[in-house]
Amino acid sequence: MPCDSPARKAVRFRDQMEVRVMTNHNAHEAKMARLSYNEYTRKRAEEARLHKKFPVPTICKLALIFCVIVSPSVFIIGVVNLLVYESHS
Repeated sequence: MPCDSPARKAVRFRDQMEVRVMTNHNAHEAKMARLSYNEYTRKRAEEARLHKKFPVPTICKLALIFCVIVSPSVFIIGVVNLLVYESHS
C-alpha cells in the first residue's frame, strides 16, 4: 500500500516506549494518580506519619524544659560528688 492511501491513517509501532524525564515530585504524583482511592489514601496517611515533624516553637519549648529539668539535677549530682570526694580526703 502506498503511504498516501486514505484507508490507512493510523500508524502503529510495536515494542516502542516513550521515555519521559520528570522531577522526583512529578514522578511521585504521577505514580500516586495511578493508584486506587483506597491505596492512595493509605499511602498518603503513611507518608504523613513518616514526615510528621514538630514545629520550631514546640521544639524550642521542649529544649528549654529539658534544660531546666536536667541542668539543676546534673549540677546537684556534681556538688554531691564533690562533697563526697572532699569528705574522703
